[in-house]
Amino acid sequence: MGLIEVNSRDAILRTIEEFDRLGRSEFLSRYGYGRSQTYFLEHEGKHYDSKAIVGVAHQYCGTGLAPLKPEDFSGGASTVQQKLESLGFTVIRESVNPDWGESELSAIVIDYLAMLRDELEGKPYNKTDHRNALAPKLRERSKASIEFKHANISSALVELGLPYIDGYKPREHAQAAVAEVLVAFLDQDSELQELLKTKAIAVNAPNALEEVSPPVGVQPSSKEPKPRRAVRIDFQRLEQQNRKLGLAGEKLVVKYEREQLIAKGREDLANRVEHVAETQGDGLGYDVLSFDAENGKELFIEVKTTNGKREAPFLVTRNEVAFSEENPKQFALYRVFDFSSNARFYVRRGSLKDFFRLTEKVYSASPISLE
Repeated sequence: MGLIEVNSRDAILRTIEEFDRLGRSEFLSRYGYGRSQTYFLEHEGKHYDSKAIVGVAHQYCGTGLAPLKPEDFSGGASTVQQKLESLGFTVIRESVNPDWGESELSAIVIDYLAMLRDELEGKPYNKTDHRNALAPKLRERSKASIEFKHANISSALVELGLPYIDGYKPREHAQAAVAEVLVAFLDQDSELQELLKTKAIAVNAPNALEEVSPPVGVQPSSKEPKPRRAVRIDFQRLEQQNRKLGLAGEKLVVKYEREQLIAKGREDLANRVEHVAETQGDGLGYDVLSFDAENGKELFIEVKTTNGKREAPFLVTRNEVAFSEENPKQFALYRVFDFSSNARFYVRRGSLKDFFRLTEKVYSASPISLE
């Protein structure tokens, strides 16, 4: 039993997935490994304790195999590094913990927000030029590491309900300090906040709507989230209260539903599509009454509209959640995004609890007697 049996790239990838799911501290504690001090496996911009990854991967290399214990083999260039590189992985040598320090995070967040400002204002910019100018301020970070941290910042922006830079697809950020630094700089930049606010409430109603696939969600962390400061503007609530934006999104969905039913030869059903949020008011648990072209059954559509990206979170009421649970076979959430630029939407049919992490944010408070 030993390193010779660790001969599968897939086993390493499965171990990396487990590391990401558990988090570094829990992973190392579970298998009895200490933190690496010198050699790190670099994969998709993230750093992993190389010896622990190889040792735990042993259990995925054959039936009946168990994880190797730290004392079962030695680490270093001639063992762990050689093994990982033979499987096509990259191992880097660093003399200190590879987590990004405050000065590095500040530098990359400032640069990211500068690019985001240019993008929101429609000004051209070059990502490579930005990265090259940023590199001297970082601790010899690789291109992959910088790109991955950009994706971490995008993920933190999504959690705040804010747009992110096109091309930096959100990736779950394990380093909580990313969000802390981001919020601190956003809080200081009133001009950027106003620009974000303007973009969030803009209504430039398009004529067409295109359905796309839902976003790929992230696995929720098993750890309690660290309390964070909030930016001064609640952008999710701003969108929720912007009735003009919500109404425009609902009307576009009504138009889309009617066109789809007519295209399927169900003009009779198309004529019965109703914008109930307008005709009957709020509080029903859905906004649009439509129909299934195949069987003619009613379809209850709740519309959530944003000028943000596909991954942007949104607010739902307790009533909407309850209605989706009561009518899972007929309820559909239409999430309209990029509304004022390139309107698209995705659909989730069934209970909202089956597809979304629901976080309690607002309560209705009524006075109670203290006598």
